[in-house]
Amino acid sequence: MEKKITTIYIEEDLRNLARLENLNVSELINDFLRSYLSTNSTEEIDMKIAEYEKKLVVLRKRKHDMIQAGISEERKNGMNENILNELRNIFKLRRQQAGKNVSADESWITSPKNIQKCKLLGKDCFLVLAELEEWYATQKD
Repeated sequence: MEKKITTIYIEEDLRNLARLENLNVSELINDFLRSYLSTNSTEEIDMKIAEYEKKLVVLRKRKHDMIQAGISEERKNGMNENILNELRNIFKLRRQQAGKNVSADESWITSPKNIQKCKLLGKDCFLVLAELEEWYATQKD
């Protein structure tokens, strides 16, 4: 099987979520195209429709259970909260262990890993740092 490089356009939010889930986007697209193009008869299409309807029932049940449990936020909002909580916990530990050190904080927030987190939040690194400092100041009281 010969592989060819193809350019596709994917929304940035979807790409970021796929990266966080460690999904192989090329493999997903190949599988989708293979299954989509391999349907040869109406019976096969009916079987696939029945299969997808079963999956829909399961997803609707899951959605209902999540709403009953009070989880109604979008995944992106939950992801943003997780990122912020992680940064807050690390920032709090840094302050407790080393105190206030502006240059160390700037080096920390501009590390490649934290730059990626800030991009996912859609904010500048130094804005996130300012928000963390403001948040930490309210935690002391």
